[in-house]
Amino acid sequence: MTAERCALIVMNQAHANWAAPVGGKLAWHRADAAWVARDGIAHKVHRVIKHRDGLARELAAWVEVKYELTSQTCVNGRLFDRYRRDVEFAFAAAADVAPLLPDARLHAARFEKELKKLDLYLADADNSSPYREAVLAVRRQIDAARRGEAVSPFAPAGWLSSATVPKRAAWPEPGRLAPDFTAGPFRLADARGRPVVLVFFKPGSETTDLTLAVADALHQKYGTRSDVVPLAVWGDAAAGVKDRDRRKLTVPIYDGTQAETAFGVDSVPRFVVLDGGGVVQWTFSGVGAETGHSAREQLERLLPAVAPGAPDGTIHTPAPGTAAPARRP
Repeated sequence: MTAERCALIVMNQAHANWAAPVGGKLAWHRADAAWVARDGIAHKVHRVIKHRDGLARELAAWVEVKYELTSQTCVNGRLFDRYRRDVEFAFAAAADVAPLLPDARLHAARFEKELKKLDLYLADADNSSPYREAVLAVRRQIDAARRGEAVSPFAPAGWLSSATVPKRAAWPEPGRLAPDFTAGPFRLADARGRPVVLVFFKPGSETTDLTLAVADALHQKYGTRSDVVPLAVWGDAAAGVKDRDRRKLTVPIYDGTQAETAFGVDSVPRFVVLDGGGVVQWTFSGVGAETGHSAREQLERLLPAVAPGAPDGTIHTPAPGTAAPARRP
């Protein structure tokens, strides 16, 4: 085992009649000892399982196994981001409901809301992530609390400092300056002076086609006067490009890995309209028949008026002494 400092955790499970055997009744006893590092990784495990068959006090079976970590796979890039997102989401969800658990029966509506949020996340999250179980564990806890059951809040071990738990960025609400990010050739800070529409989507999901159709329509109508930026998150941007090409659309697709972290995205699809100063003016979660109209209405509030019948991108300039047409309210 490595020289890294670990916490020793000892666990015992046994049938009620293990200490005082009862004839004719089976009994099991399981003991585990785990040496766990500060990052939550078990470096060594010692497990002993004992079994009595009920015919005699002596053991009928005994199994003993030992595991020791000899190497550890390095996780980085998008895989690391996906794993980290599961851990952060599970921790944040558990922390949000922890104050409500002592009086769980009084907060059924709040628990219902949290369960819907978790279900949306799980529907779009990577099923192969080993940390998905953390999210599922929190969901089981909240569901039990919704039913009025007594639930103890999750609590990190005392030796795990809260400083080691990454804090998820908060989703920027209207009126707040959007965080800067880079997505391939696009950088948000470089788009100052022009309105921006950010579209977060997951490649290959059931909402992808409609989300990209909305983004493409906005790009076709306003692409010369604003930036419409579809950001592929929770998947490869190349898969998003295939989704776009399959529908014969033309809007550019960007890798949203950095943007997803900066904006604290916890569900998709999501739409954000920013003004020329980078301030959030409107956000929308989900996609439906009205989404394109709503986004277009918000975007037009930020754009100079266009001369009637002029090609897209032509700005109407009033003649001397005339009043400029009013913007759409």
